Order: sequence, then structure tokens, then C-alpha cells
Amino acid sequence: WGGRYAGSDNSNDFIEDYVSSHNTSVSFQKTINTVIGRLNDYNEGRKYSLQQKKSSVKLPENYIVLLENYLSFCEENGNRAETVKGKRRFCRDFLVFLMSLDCNSIKNIESTRICKACLMFDNKDSWAIIRMFLKYLYEKSVLEYDYSIIVPRYKRPFVIPATYSEKEILAFESSIDQSSEIGTRDYAMLLLATRLGMRSGDITRLTFDEIDFEGNTIHLIQEKTLQPRELPLLPEIKDAIMNYIGNTRPKVN
Repeated sequence: WGGRYAGSDNSNDFIEDYVSSHNTSVSFQKTINTVIGRLNDYNEGRKYSLQQKKSSVKLPENYIVLLENYLSFCEENGNRAETVKGKRRFCRDFLVFLMSLDCNSIKNIESTRICKACLMFDNKDSWAIIRMFLKYLYEKSVLEYDYSIIVPRYKRPFVIPATYSEKEILAFESSIDQSSEIGTRDYAMLLLATRLGMRSGDITRLTFDEIDFEGNTIHLIQEKTLQPRELPLLPEIKDAIMNYIGNTRPKVN
């Protein structure tokens, strides 16, 4: 090590040379990376750090060929460089996870190993990439079965605020184009929600006999709870509904 591979710039050369000439497991490759990283830190005067950057595990040749063919396919189909880079990272990690499950050849791949490898990802967005990768391998007859259908599906949660400020509500309302027919309808519907807190189902089911234009009240049976409810027909809501009825509402019985 001291002569031929001295210096951090050449440490990867040593690792690649060693791995290529020895039958090493994934865990032992990670150990080599860690030990050499410690040696480089000491040799270059860096302070000892418990946290090390992610180890680089060498893939078997058959995995490398499959991965590069897939990435070339993605490029040919218009994927941007940044997209291909992300796919490379996720697919490579997937193959490394398979190796840690004693699957060093695509011939040994099967559903149990695929599911276990998917669950090793911290970033669940990777599952969509792995699904496309497996689909590609099946369509190219590399795999006998379409294992893409067993990859779990993940939808990133979208957190909706529990409440909105008055400023935000006014911004919602003012964003609607009231000069259009759809905007006239939408504005009346939105005011029923923002000013009175009516549920969407109650708004869409609202009928004429539930609105007292003279007494300025709304009487309805709530769809969800089946309980009666009385609400004030506020001036701005009354104007919006009358505008919709008089100028936009289709002629129906």
C-alpha cells in the first residue's frame, strides 16, 4: 500500500485492484473502504471522524453491463443527464442490496430478494425507478418474469394545512376569474366553503328550497352527519349566488 497506492487519490485504484483479484463479500468490501478511509485521514492529517462517506462496492461484470445498457436506453429515450444520474444511483444501490442478499447474478434474482432489496432503501421514491428497471429487464428478455409488478408503490404524503390565515383565504378568493362563467360558479362555491365552512358535498347538493333569500339564511341537512344546520346567507355570498343564478347557471328544470 505504502509504495504503489500511497495517497487518497489512488486508494480507489487499490480497492478495485484488490476486489478484482479476490472473491470478497459486500460487507468485506465496505470494511476495506472504511479501513483505507481511516488510513487516508491519518496520513493527510485530518481529524478522526466516526462518520464516513458511503462506501463504494464494486458490481459484478454482469450487473455493470445490465446497468449501463439500461442507462443508455434511458438516454436514447430522452432522459436528461440529471435524471439518468439519479437512476444510476438508485439502480446501483438496488444491485448492491441484491449482492448483500447473496444474489451476484441476474440469474439468481427472485421475488423474495427483490422485496427485501426494496425495503433496504431509505428513500422510497427509489421504488418507482426500480420498477422501471425491472420492467426494462423483462421487456429485453433478461428476466423471465415481470418482477416490476411486485415492487411496492409509494406516494409521497402531501400535508394539507389544518387552517389558513385570513390573508391566504382572501388570496384564494381573489385568484378566481369572475369574468368567466366557470369563475362565477367557482367563486360562489368557494365563498360557501371559506366563509361558512360548508363541506364540498353539501355545496354541490345545495338546492333552491334550502336557501332563504328573503330571510338571508341557509337551511340544510348535512350529508355526512345527517344533522340539520342553519347558516347565515352573508351579503357577499348572496351576491355571488345571485350572480351565478342570473348570469351563468344553465337553463334546467
